Amino acid sequence: MEEMSARWTAWKGLGAVAAMAALAWASGCAAPTGRASLQLRELTQAELDAFLEKGADPMTRGIRVRRGPSGAEFDGGNRPWLGKMSRTRLKKAPEGWLPVTEAETADKTKFNALVDTSARQSWLLYDSVRALDFRPFKEGGKPTGEYPDHVESAIPGYAGAANKAVLGKKLHVEYPVFYVAPGHGMLGPLAREENGTGAGGKAGQWRRKTHAVFGAALLKTFATVRLDFRTGWVTWMSSQEYKGGGKGGGVGTALGDWRGRPTVAVRLGGKELSAVVDTAGDFAVSVPASWLRDGADGAEVAMPLELGGRNIGENVRVRTHESLGLPGDWPARVGWQIWKEYAVTFDWKHGKMWLDKPEWAAAGTGGGDEKTAGEAGPVRYRGIEP
Repeated sequence: MEEMSARWTAWKGLGAVAAMAALAWASGCAAPTGRASLQLRELTQAELDAFLEKGADPMTRGIRVRRGPSGAEFDGGNRPWLGKMSRTRLKKAPEGWLPVTEAETADKTKFNALVDTSARQSWLLYDSVRALDFRPFKEGGKPTGEYPDHVESAIPGYAGAANKAVLGKKLHVEYPVFYVAPGHGMLGPLAREENGTGAGGKAGQWRRKTHAVFGAALLKTFATVRLDFRTGWVTWMSSQEYKGGGKGGGVGTALGDWRGRPTVAVRLGGKELSAVVDTAGDFAVSVPASWLRDGADGAEVAMPLELGGRNIGENVRVRTHESLGLPGDWPARVGWQIWKEYAVTFDWKHGKMWLDKPEWAAAGTGGGDEKTAGEAGPVRYRGIEP
């Protein structure tokens, strides 16, 4: 925690983060419409201490914290009601259906959530903790904290659990686990507005208006999550079998894992590699600088992309992590600009991902061969001591 405190102090005055004035729905106020200061206002020491003082032992909510190879894991958190299926609507922009959907609190207050499979854990806006009855964990009198490693950010987060999140009309998730960045404002780099084209307009507005991030740990507690970017719906299945795989020309591939995120095997420019599925990043493909021939920061090329034996992009724009403001030590990432053309189904129960497109069904073609994604070893988060 000493190193975390040092980095917390170092955060003061650091670079601009994409933000909008905090939506004060937690206190019943109307949301502002203009774009406000790009700075996230940190809590004072007294505010931070008061926030952490409200923490409770995670076992009071039936949650056990343990150290996994990729960071803290929370057994007993993120509990969707079994036997339920629900749908939520994605938000629309001229560029397509965005990975932003709507959920509700226990008292039916609506909030927006970014569905980001590249985020290991979920994140919550500090100014929204009261609305979701969030309480930070205090295990042995100490908080549980870490830094997001899927984006470049100096903002630490403290783990805890909310009361519940409601998806659609009838699917409740009890005690969803979130990390909260202790500062007033919006989610900053966690909203993923800066990791891509930087397009403003409606797409940027929705990203800036997100109150939460639904990360991989929460998504994996469902049997199936289907993001249909062609029709604008998310289907949540808590325990039911997914039976649509391979029908209508769908392409199936095995899901791998890299530090708690889903990966798939792809062929990029004729080379096979394992790539993180990044549903939120506003780019096509991002790779380490060393992967490109010249290795230059900011370099980009266009090349074909294949998944499951099918071409899913002929001249895909490939950029380096550094040029997109992403951590450079990651493997390749396939972003929203690819997935927005498809219905993407995560069959977590069977460890598969399915890709569907109406044009494939019309052509009557079958699914491609399944691929096995690469394995990765354990990792330690920088700046957080066990």
